[in-house]
Amino acid sequence: MNSSCSDAQIQTSNQSDSSEASKNVITGKIEEMTKNDPVVPSVIDVSYAGGQVLRIVNALSFLLKKPVTVKNVRTNKHWTKRGLSADHVHQLSMVVAMSNGRAEGNVRRSTEYTLRPCSAGTEGFSLRCESLFVTDLQAVLPCLVFAKEKSTFHWQGCPSDSHQTYFCQSVLRLILAKFGVRFDMVTTSLGDDEETRRKIVTTVHPAKELTSVNMTTRDRSIKKVRAMIFHWREYYSNKRFHYATKIEEETIRILKQEFGKDVLIHCTTKLRQRSFVDDDSSMSSLVLKVVTSDEFILPSYVAWIPSTSSGYRLDANTFVTTTARKCKRAFDNGVCISGHLTDQVLVFMALAKGKSTIRSDYPLPDDHWKKAISAIEKLLDVKFSVEIDARYRFVDIACEGIGMQNKNY
Repeated sequence: MNSSCSDAQIQTSNQSDSSEASKNVITGKIEEMTKNDPVVPSVIDVSYAGGQVLRIVNALSFLLKKPVTVKNVRTNKHWTKRGLSADHVHQLSMVVAMSNGRAEGNVRRSTEYTLRPCSAGTEGFSLRCESLFVTDLQAVLPCLVFAKEKSTFHWQGCPSDSHQTYFCQSVLRLILAKFGVRFDMVTTSLGDDEETRRKIVTTVHPAKELTSVNMTTRDRSIKKVRAMIFHWREYYSNKRFHYATKIEEETIRILKQEFGKDVLIHCTTKLRQRSFVDDDSSMSSLVLKVVTSDEFILPSYVAWIPSTSSGYRLDANTFVTTTARKCKRAFDNGVCISGHLTDQVLVFMALAKGKSTIRSDYPLPDDHWKKAISAIEKLLDVKFSVEIDARYRFVDIACEGIGMQNKNY
């Protein structure tokens, strides 16, 4: 089945292939089509890999204009739901639409699919979606960077993932800017209430080529610390809200104690909808961002703060202190990037001109970065080197990029 997007502006072509591809809907298996397509797709095995690896493979297929077959999508027992999710299908559909190509097996629960990009458009793109903002942006960002003109990415939805949107705006955007990836985000509310649907318009600027980076420096100082505290709106309302105020005051006190009085401390509290957290003992979350003198951002650690009327002070002491000390340890070891962000910058290291090196905190949250490296090395003529220092808990990852040129620039 040919993939399609929810918005009228993003549609796949070659609808005539739907009858043939419908044979593959039940099993999700892709038949060889070498008779009709002389280019044999590169086969990528994504066993034990997450959605970010799929997004990397799709983007590289788009940029290289080479077909790929992705096998064993979430087939191991680690995944409770096998095959492609609805978000994966939507993200692949956007890449198909931009490349004027087609995708076989792009249906939910399919464990295998083939992406066949055609001639990618040279102008800027305008994409619209209502899926997950952060992952959808990750899916198309490498493609939009190499467009001829600036592109726009329109998203509408509920702000249940407020801290993820904040992370994308305040952390991911600044880290990728060091590679030469530039995008701007403008958020507007579609109603009077903060919890109503919102629209985010992201403008991605094209680049002639990406530059290499070195994120392993120790010669720096801490410039400022920003703490963002998110609370459930359903819990912190009316008379309970004063506990949220006390947590903010306690957070500022602990951060000044850990980082020093000379460091600029900025703390903000936001109320949000209850989303993926179902544990009633966890009513708050803390996102800590530490900016250094060389404009690097230390790992943006996220800690849940179980907040109760009797134990808010103890909880704040425990979680804020632990989180602050993680950031200080990362600072002392020259860490410049969070483990959760590692697999998101690997593709830009491979596409950049020259050797890039990043130092991430260790252990990394999962092994998806290993699968991402394996997929990138198979599709591009690059080689990653990985050095792990378990004692000081950091990992150095280096890669000599291919220096991809934007011929449309």
